[in-house]
Amino acid sequence: MEFLDVFHQILNKLVDLKQGVSALEQGVSALDQRMSTLEQGVSALDQRMSTLEQGVSVLDQRISTLEQGVSTLDQRMSTLEQGVAALEKGQIETNQRLGNLEGDVSAIKIEQVAMRAQQTMDSQSIEIVIAEISKINQGQRAHDKRLNRLELRHN
Repeated sequence: MEFLDVFHQILNKLVDLKQGVSALEQGVSALDQRMSTLEQGVSALDQRMSTLEQGVSVLDQRISTLEQGVSTLDQRMSTLEQGVAALEKGQIETNQRLGNLEGDVSAIKIEQVAMRAQQTMDSQSIEIVIAEISKINQGQRAHDKRLNRLELRHN
């Protein structure tokens, strides 16, 4: 019996080993399935990573485009600021010229007033001279008449 007991024990151990091997094979199969699932996950992550990299590339291009747009806007803003400065300078020059023209117009008006006054004075002087000449002519006629009378009386 001892031999049978040992043999039974060996058989039980073999059965246990067979069950352990079967369990190990199932574990290996489960690990293979997990490994396959993980590989699929890694593949999906690689695809997502590739998609994200493409998105980052597109965003980089958009950022570059936006930076160029900002640069263009900065240049336009600078040009506009220069234009505003030129307009302000032109406004100052225009105001100065306007002030000079107002001074010239004022001087011309003063000259016109002086010329009118001079013309008025000249007209009045001419009228006085004409009146004086008229008086002289009247006096001369009167004198001529007297001379004629005197000559007539002498003759």
